[in-house]
Amino acid sequence: MLMQTAARQLTECPLFHHMQADEIIHSLEDSGAHIQQYERDSFVFHQEDEPKYVLVLLSGMVVVGRTSPEGRRSVMATFTEAGELFGEVYAFLGQGFDCFATAQKKSEILEIPISYFREVTHVDELKSRMIYNLMCVFASKAYYLNQRIQSVTGATLRQKLAKAISLPTFQNADGLFVMKREDLADFVNAARPSVSRELNNMQEDGLISIEKNGIRIADPEAFFELLP
Repeated sequence: MLMQTAARQLTECPLFHHMQADEIIHSLEDSGAHIQQYERDSFVFHQEDEPKYVLVLLSGMVVVGRTSPEGRRSVMATFTEAGELFGEVYAFLGQGFDCFATAQKKSEILEIPISYFREVTHVDELKSRMIYNLMCVFASKAYYLNQRIQSVTGATLRQKLAKAISLPTFQNADGLFVMKREDLADFVNAARPSVSRELNNMQEDGLISIEKNGIRIADPEAFFELLP
């Protein structure tokens, strides 16, 4: 019953792209996956733990962070949506986590053994599809990081914001830049108040138009002059 409930939640998960609920159930049963509950403030994994599972959030909230040698903790990412994968890259690096993950509130997490993906002596159609989907997840995250690197290399905050806003990945069909303000601040590695202030300045200068559903490039010629 738990797997049936999870399968309905996972139809939009990228790991199960183009898979029906019954196919997801079959794959989860075949892999030996299980659902683990975590209470608030409990660790999903510790820094330096050996990865054993591909982890998929089903409900709740998980924060991934890092503890410096001086003991300071910093947040790297927050996961709140059902179907989000986290920590999956470490599962195939052959080394321990260099970060930790904690449940910020009571959470349910699907844990799929790494061995299922590593064992290639028996690969059926559904397993092949999951492996391909996992490769697509890796590729998507690598592409995202490449775009982020391009954005943070701007000499000024305005240049960084312009690079981010110009990326087609974060624009909808109407040409609006739709990334949330807090996500944009993380993307360009700047404080949110600074980002909000600079966006307002860019609007006053006629470069962009801040609308209800996103940001539109108001003066393309002047805007793209900001880009190297």
